[in-house]
This record gives sequence, C-alpha cells and structure tokens, in this order.
Amino acid sequence: MVLEVCEVPDKYIVRFVSQTSGAGKTHVASRVVEYLSRKGYLVGVVKHCASGVNLEDKDSEKYVNAGASTVLLSTTGLAVMYKRGHEDMLEAGLPYLIEPIIIVEGFKESKIGDVVIVARDINEFLKLRELVKGVIAVYLNNPDTRINLDLPIYRPGEEEKLAEFIEERALKHYISQLPGSNCGLCGFESCHKFLFSYLRGENTWCPVISDISLSIDGVEIPINPFVKNIFKNTIRGMIQSLKGVPSRPREIRIWIRE
Repeated sequence: MVLEVCEVPDKYIVRFVSQTSGAGKTHVASRVVEYLSRKGYLVGVVKHCASGVNLEDKDSEKYVNAGASTVLLSTTGLAVMYKRGHEDMLEAGLPYLIEPIIIVEGFKESKIGDVVIVARDINEFLKLRELVKGVIAVYLNNPDTRINLDLPIYRPGEEEKLAEFIEERALKHYISQLPGSNCGLCGFESCHKFLFSYLRGENTWCPVISDISLSIDGVEIPINPFVKNIFKNTIRGMIQSLKGVPSRPREIRIWIRE
C-alpha cells in the first residue's frame, strides 16, 4: 500500500527587475513587503546578488526590517542558507521558502511569476520590456505625465498602491486554485475566508483539493474529501511528534509492504 499526501499549491511570485542597478528595486520591493506583512501575510524574498553575496548588505536588511519572514540571497555557488553547490537560478532558490507570497528582486532572465519593471525613465522601461515576459506593471522614478501605456504606471510615493495591486493579483492567483464550493471542511464558512487564513500561515492548504492519493497493489483507490481530511489530520498528528519533521511538511509518503 502506498499513501501520498501533498499539500503544495502554486505560490504567487512577483519579480521586480530593472535594466541596471541603482534604479530603486530594493526600495520599491521592500515597501511592497512592508505593506503585505503589515496585513498579516507571510512573505518570502529572493534577492539576486549578481556580484556575490555580501552578508553585511544593507539592502537585504531592508527586507528583514520590512517584515519578510525569509530572505534568500542568491548567487553562483552560494545561498545565504549556506547551501554549497547552489545554482544561481530562481528555480533553485524557491524551494527554500515556504511562504505563499514570494517577492523576487532581480532574475530578469527568468520566466517565473509576474513582473514589475522598475526604471529610471520611459526609455529604460521600453528597452527592458523587449527582454522580459509577464510584465504586469511599471514603476517609473522619473515619469512623464504624457505617457500612455497599456500597463498600470506607479510613481515615487505610490508604493502602497502598487502593493495593493500585487495583493489583488496574489488573491486571484490563489482563488483560482480553490474549488469555490464553500463546503466548510476547512473550518471556514467560505473559501475566501479560508484563503486569508492560509496566506497568514494559520492553515495548510484546502482539504478538498489537497493531493492525497491511495494505491493498493498498484491499483488507485478513490477517496472522497471527508476521508482525505481524516487521512491528512491523522498522519500529520502522528508525525508531528517525530524528530526532524518540519512544522509544515510539503509532501509525505508512506509505504506499507507485507
């Protein structure tokens, strides 16, 4: 018999990128982190350090002070978690973060998540937009009031408006992964209320769609949501007393052979 329990919805990820350093990515992104953290959301940060990790980097401290629960500095061969052999790619850093909302600074070559371009002016933005996919908004340090783009434009002093826009995107991202049945098996009267609890780290993922599978002698056995919930709660309760088990395991596999 094989029983697998997996409770990992797709995370919401937004990247802040710029054509060059010094455009203000850290300032803008840390303000977004501050806003989301103030609302109780669990937020993780991945910062790309192209010139190497500096543990005394003041920019990184801004994210910690803004309320990020995890900040991962990523460069070739090393992450701030001291994982040797670390590959300097966004895909390699994301598994270290359990937070449902991930703010990323840099990695403009990546294709993961939404993108906010931080630029000094419209010309810098236009050059970068040709290279970056998934752009949802632009933050211009020196905006021209005559500019008319097909994207939301944010200016200095409008960081909180940008954060509200990102919050809305994150909520839609997770709502689309919920059944919308308001069945109450999660303990909340609606999927929407459950989602806020999940984003604040107070609950694991939806018991109805948590990926729990049971196979016996190679035959897949169908499980209804009620039984799935029993399996999940029983197994999690048993393993929590074991040493070395994380507080929120992402995947559990049990094999029983006779």
